Amino acid sequence: YPDVDISITTRELARMIESAGIYFKHLPDEEFDNPFGESTGAATIFGATGGVMEAALRTAVKLITGAEAPSPEFNDVRGMKNIKEAQYEVGGLNVKVAVASGTKNAGYLMDKIKDGTGDYTFIEIMGCPGGCINGGGQPIQHAVVRNFVDLKERRAKALYESDKNKCEETLARKLRLSRSCMMNSSVSREATRLMKYCTQLMWHVKSTTEAHFKNPKRQK
Repeated sequence: YPDVDISITTRELARMIESAGIYFKHLPDEEFDNPFGESTGAATIFGATGGVMEAALRTAVKLITGAEAPSPEFNDVRGMKNIKEAQYEVGGLNVKVAVASGTKNAGYLMDKIKDGTGDYTFIEIMGCPGGCINGGGQPIQHAVVRNFVDLKERRAKALYESDKNKCEETLARKLRLSRSCMMNSSVSREATRLMKYCTQLMWHVKSTTEAHFKNPKRQK
């Protein structure tokens, strides 16, 4: 593919790290650097089918209504079903979504869109069945594990468990970072400019999101 410079799998990355003489099991435990060692819960669940969709829906709720969406509200897009469809009301707007994982199921979903039987506001497609947690680069388990343990379900469950612990951290971290920048006089002007830019960008995203949900066909 001309737009892809290089790609590596999880296993290849692990071998590269070990070839550099770094062995995680032998490293002492310590806290990750902030803010780069942290992520929001929505970013964590990207690895499971339906995770990107749920993250987008949470963002839409926040931008349109100003309120945080409770995670269980989007259970319909979770799970290992090949194709999932759901309909939600977001700030008085009707949002119809679909999720597919695996290229075969992606084909079925695209056919529905082509023949007009699938009219969706937003779709998510992942090439690997179950999402990135079941990708070709993930650690290979012995047959005694693969044949008796649903690895996709377990890996997805681990992501959603991590999501519970991270949902409320974003605002507090942003405020800490903002205060830190403002306290340093040498960067305060630049920090103020960047914060204003981020605010303008968020309002732009909100307005375009509302416009799309109100009239999705116009955006096609």
